[in-house]
Amino acid sequence: MRLASAGGRIAYTPPKAEIWVTGGHVRLQQVIVNLINNALDAMEDQQDPVVTLEVENTTLHVRDTGAGIEPAKVANIFDPFFTTKAPGKGLGLGLSISYNIVRDFGGTLSAANHPDGGAIFSVTLQPASPIEVAAQ
Repeated sequence: MRLASAGGRIAYTPPKAEIWVTGGHVRLQQVIVNLINNALDAMEDQQDPVVTLEVENTTLHVRDTGAGIEPAKVANIFDPFFTTKAPGKGLGLGLSISYNIVRDFGGTLSAANHPDGGAIFSVTLQPASPIEVAAQ
């Protein structure tokens, strides 16, 4: 996996109780993998990059300790073909696709600079009830 090849790790403490949200697990996984990969890209110059995942109610926060997002670029970060990466390093589609996936689920994807440095991306989804499965 990319995480191992980048020499990185994930800091994650699962929530104490299950949290159910509206969305498809395959597309939601695509969003989370994209956010983790972007966080690793933002920390490519660091020896021991750590991506922090935090769940708060129905919101997942993905944080890196890179340089953060230039304030002038925050407004365009989810636009198709907009990238802050060097030429040849990305097409600028990952965040746009992720934004639309989350929106299709009735949720929001936002980006900001963390007060302690780096960027934080937040995926907020609609709460759902657990699916009851009949005994077979």
